[in-house]
Amino acid sequence: MKDFAAGQGMTKQAETARQQVEKAVADFRELSQLESQARNNAWNVMQERMQENLANLQKLLQPK
Repeated sequence: MKDFAAGQGMTKQAETARQQVEKAVADFRELSQLESQARNNAWNVMQERMQENLANLQKLLQPK
């Protein structure tokens, strides 16, 4: 009986460990997606500002 209970305990620990690893992988995947989104958003803002600055520069360089 003790051997059976010990085996169950090991199985339960293994299952808990597997669940924790799966959760960690899912969390890491979510963080990766958030980081990618933030990088894309920052790049878009930089592109918009560059476009605005170039438009302003063109206005300044036009002969009056």
